[in-house]
Amino acid sequence: MEKAYVSVHILDAGFRLDREYSYFLPPELRDRVRKGTLLVVPFGVSNKQVSAVAVGFSEESGYKRIKTVLSVLDYPFDIPEEFTELCRFMKERFFCSFGQAFRTMLPPGVNLDTEVYYTLTEKEPPEDMNQAAFLLYRRIRTEKEFPKRKLLEEFGDEADKMLDSLCGLGLLERKTRVRKQMNEKTVTVLKLCGEAEEIFALLEEGSTLTEKQKVLVELLTHYPCATMREVSEIGGISSSVVSALVRKGIVRREEIRVERNDSPEEVPHEQAKETVLSEEQQTAVDTLKQLSDAEDPKAALLYGVTGSGKTKVIIETVKHVLSKGQTAIILLPEIGLTAQAMGNYRKVFGKELSVIHSMLSVGERLDAFRAMREGKIKVVLGTRSAVFSPLENLGLIVIDEEQEGTYKSELSPKYHARDIARFRCARNKGLLLLASATPSVESFYKAVTGVYTLIKLTKRYGNAKLPKVLIEDLRNDGKIFPEKLVGSRLEAEMLRAAGKEKQTILFVNRRGYHSHTSCHSCGKVYVCPHCSVSLTYHKYDGARAKEGWLACHYCGYVCRVPESCDECGSKHINHFGFGTQKLQDELESRLPALSTLRMDA
Repeated sequence: MEKAYVSVHILDAGFRLDREYSYFLPPELRDRVRKGTLLVVPFGVSNKQVSAVAVGFSEESGYKRIKTVLSVLDYPFDIPEEFTELCRFMKERFFCSFGQAFRTMLPPGVNLDTEVYYTLTEKEPPEDMNQAAFLLYRRIRTEKEFPKRKLLEEFGDEADKMLDSLCGLGLLERKTRVRKQMNEKTVTVLKLCGEAEEIFALLEEGSTLTEKQKVLVELLTHYPCATMREVSEIGGISSSVVSALVRKGIVRREEIRVERNDSPEEVPHEQAKETVLSEEQQTAVDTLKQLSDAEDPKAALLYGVTGSGKTKVIIETVKHVLSKGQTAIILLPEIGLTAQAMGNYRKVFGKELSVIHSMLSVGERLDAFRAMREGKIKVVLGTRSAVFSPLENLGLIVIDEEQEGTYKSELSPKYHARDIARFRCARNKGLLLLASATPSVESFYKAVTGVYTLIKLTKRYGNAKLPKVLIEDLRNDGKIFPEKLVGSRLEAEMLRAAGKEKQTILFVNRRGYHSHTSCHSCGKVYVCPHCSVSLTYHKYDGARAKEGWLACHYCGYVCRVPESCDECGSKHINHFGFGTQKLQDELESRLPALSTLRMDA
């Protein structure tokens, strides 16, 4: 089919205008455009230049008058065609615009915003122009095209009206364009202009180079590509020396891109090491391999008790997928778990593994995106946003601890990673593997009804025993009375552990000393004026100095404890509930022989 016309979605279109638009595609651009290509098109009555993405092609158009695509946005990586279908799915399911969905999939270092700039016309300025407008006009005259954002930075917001006036007088022309920006890490290197023999001949002819300039030229003959920092450290060369040689045409500056490494420490690759699996694990792996080899998309729930070795099953399944030339995505619910699991997966998959999470810098995310598109990355490990990793020939998506609420985005577009994974696996005819010891109700229901394949791991790896769980009734415990938290059984178990030179961890689900403060007379509860939640009473600061204060754990609001009630004037201000500080106080007073450490925010 000849690509005479292209259907596009405008990335910045509002909901009312969010639909497909047809444009004529010039013959010289047709070989460069496919689904997912970023384009610059005129839009609206003013023909404002905006960014758009190609979503389809046709040989004919039903419109008599149709606008023409202006250009193709050239980027060092391409956008997968699959993303256009995924954007349509997200637009229909999550009630977002096509552009919102598309920007969610792009790495954050890509800027596709429209920029306003000004150019001079041939008309001469009048002699009676006021001084402020003339200074603005003269500043624009220094460059052929001057962006509006830079003018506002230099001259302030009052420049906006002056620009409109100058355009009205015909002295300036207002234009728009798509400002392409990539957050890439680059380094400036110095190179010689010409061959080394020519440079030596130039030096022997008695040129007027200074001693420092000669040192730099000789240095670059031995190190043809040196950074500014290197020539400064090795030869003591300053930037003025470099600039002088650049003006003479002997040396040139060049920007080269540097890839950021998400794993600075090299981890030995242990892919060849044989993994010993239990009988249950081997059965689970064999079942998942069969599902992965099926021609149709499949889904499975790996339901295993804590410590049953689900990670080993996942790793063996990923190995099988890679052996077929496919790629895999492994999702984890939290950044902390990502860092913990990275070492285990890195040992197996080495440099073929990339880690994606929100703590990476913009540039690191951009470099990872490019490496995936170039085929260098085969396995992606990350949090929720890693489900959009642009891997080709995707064969497996794993969602570990799939019941966690962190897989749901609360920002627009409000998507669930499980829905995105299900769509991508269906399109690529891959395997969706959900893993959990406590699966969500909907996933477990689909597993027991046959929608998903249910795979169980009922035993801990290495026949390890599950921990013994005790539930203690404290209603008749003499050690428990008002203001006390530790019962007789818990105290005895802590002392028993200490006698064996072991440690104890106590979990309390709130910080501070007391959970809320109220007036005993009228019942007023002191709440945050911004968040309307009860304020927590803190008794200690970092140095454990006794300075009671009230704090909001949502916004950080802090105030002193009132001496009397604001409502009734009563001085009976009481504190209720407990937190980590109160528990620590009780432990130190009741069990002074045990050293305690409080770990909270």
